[in-house]
Amino acid sequence: MALLPTNTILKMNSIVQRVLFFSALFFIPAAIGAQSTFNHLITQPISPYSDLMGLTQTKDSTIYGVISEHSSSYFPQIKGIYCVFATTNSGQLKWLKNFKTNNIQGINDLALNNVQETPDGNLVVSSASVRKTFGFESTGIGLIKMTKQGDLIWSKYIECNNQNSPDYSDMVQVNPATGGFTISGIKGKTENNLFKRFNYCVQLDSNAQLLPGANNQRFFKPNSSYFSIQNTVLDNDNNCYSLGTHQGLGASIVKFPHNASIPAWYKVYTHPTEHVFFSQMVHLDNNRTILTGNSRITSSSGLVAMIDSNGTVIWAKRYEMADKELWFNQSTPASNGVVLSALQGILLKIDTEGNVQWAYDHHVGQAYEAYMISLTNAVDDGYIMSGWSHLEHEFEYGIFQKTDADGIIDKCCNTPANVVVTPYTLNAQNVAYTMTDDSVRVVPWPVTVTDGTWTAMSVCAPPEYVFTDTACTGACIVVQLPQLPPGAITSWEAGPSVTIEPFIGTDSVRLCFNGTGAQSVRLHVQLVGGCAPFPYDNAVQIEQSMLPLVFSLSDSLFCPGGCAEIRINGAGSLSLDVPGGTVSGSDSLQVCYIEPGKYPLKATQIQEGCLRSHTIEVTVENLIDETPNAFTPNGDDLNDVFRPLIDCIPDTYSLQIFDRWGNRVYSTDDYLSGWDGLVNGKQAPMDTYIWTVKSNNVQKTYKGDVTLIR
Repeated sequence: MALLPTNTILKMNSIVQRVLFFSALFFIPAAIGAQSTFNHLITQPISPYSDLMGLTQTKDSTIYGVISEHSSSYFPQIKGIYCVFATTNSGQLKWLKNFKTNNIQGINDLALNNVQETPDGNLVVSSASVRKTFGFESTGIGLIKMTKQGDLIWSKYIECNNQNSPDYSDMVQVNPATGGFTISGIKGKTENNLFKRFNYCVQLDSNAQLLPGANNQRFFKPNSSYFSIQNTVLDNDNNCYSLGTHQGLGASIVKFPHNASIPAWYKVYTHPTEHVFFSQMVHLDNNRTILTGNSRITSSSGLVAMIDSNGTVIWAKRYEMADKELWFNQSTPASNGVVLSALQGILLKIDTEGNVQWAYDHHVGQAYEAYMISLTNAVDDGYIMSGWSHLEHEFEYGIFQKTDADGIIDKCCNTPANVVVTPYTLNAQNVAYTMTDDSVRVVPWPVTVTDGTWTAMSVCAPPEYVFTDTACTGACIVVQLPQLPPGAITSWEAGPSVTIEPFIGTDSVRLCFNGTGAQSVRLHVQLVGGCAPFPYDNAVQIEQSMLPLVFSLSDSLFCPGGCAEIRINGAGSLSLDVPGGTVSGSDSLQVCYIEPGKYPLKATQIQEGCLRSHTIEVTVENLIDETPNAFTPNGDDLNDVFRPLIDCIPDTYSLQIFDRWGNRVYSTDDYLSGWDGLVNGKQAPMDTYIWTVKSNNVQKTYKGDVTLIR
């Protein structure tokens, strides 16, 4: 296996610390239901760093989980606000609750780690929490019980007195035999002026109170070396297993039989030259157990082993990839085998002999790194995973995904992972230990619960994409692309009777159809991961039809320069053909004409997938119909006044009359008034006079002459 650069190893070391900090395992009974896969990136408004962890799914298909908020990309520096959420089977958020301590009893931080269903139909959330007393920090277990609607029932703190201890005590399993909880951890205390660590396994009732009796409060320590508990697992017979590390080199396991006061055995598993670590175990029906973890010198390989009920190794195997480290941090039962998630986004299934059945890298080629820290069975035989990703500098998305029973996520990049399996040497030996009398105590733990939310962004192509399935010959329809994940690109494919015109700067295209019958249109979506494009096919039925368009004008008789509003029954983009006229306006369209005449006005529009059209004739009247060339102002009431005859009422009007020397003899702005042949009250001489008419309706001036006859 290729060695990784030093900075990559350091980064993996820090990530491993987070995995140990958030390690948890849940067993979910399988049920039959509708399969719904997804792959989401999750962001929250409260923090730039979001880790999704501690998943479980109940029989009603609701998925529950925990989100951590922290202030560093790699190290979980506690900020004091954590979240519990519930989603549908398809990953749609139902509710999210923010939890914050009230800084009472010295408990000023919490680190919610996992959520489980309790036998009475509620939820319990466990936490590795820090308590400060007289300047000393200690870690203990926070337990929060809540309804499946997110309402708080109670919150308790199990004090372990781990003064100045860096270890966390958050290993909690719901105990169906008692209705309460089984807890393993590390307790620190001073003996003979020396600080020592004791490992413990205690039983609590359904209200988080200590159960009395030696078989419910068990404290022990190895006689020769340091042992740090990292996880707690119950088998099908309710026996308790505590998993941990032995001097940082080997993997330690302690088995406590149900209702026994001392362990059945205490073993450490080692390799001659490598560090060995087991974080999870899956109990099979034949009293055999699958252990999953990793082996490590400078880089990590996945490690899986099978042991019997006495802890004896039956087989052990190493799992390696050429381009990624494999750290099996989560495992869960599967049909005829076990499903494992590796830290860097790998999901695989092995049989009971350790052979790989399938393996996928769901995040290969993506623009972000994926780190998976939680795995659980789905009620519909799939697998639900969560973790975090680095999509950009100093920002972290939560990952939330669900596969089907074969590890596939619909419309997503399901890239096979090449995992090489080889035999592995794993030695097991018994470790001597000493039992001791001790105790832990339960104290009040007030917390504040508020409503929160998140934003989910899919990294998969949409499940389906369907647009209008009928149109008419010659019609064009505007089609908007579906919502796509970041970096996805699209391309279109269609037959010769279909033209595709993109709208530059938008996510829409115009499809125009020239033929009749069924026209095939295909959209290809290419994801960032580099997998084959996903095709979306639509068959658009083209009918030979040109339907009438309901269309009218506010007035079809125009004066020159006049305008009228266009009225269309039906929304959509309108196309107008207005020879001799102009169109203006946006919300309310108006058509205007300058010159007199008769003009066709044609409107077309796509309505209900068909091209509709209608043409009306517009008449533009002349401003002046005719003008007399002579008048006789002699008082006989016949042709005594001169004025042009107006066809349409002008907005403004100006009539002026001049003599042959250019002197104005008459003017008026009333189109109903005319010249009576008087100038300053005296009769004007017989002669030929020049007249002009102006109006803002038209762009020209009307001119003519008239003869005054007496």
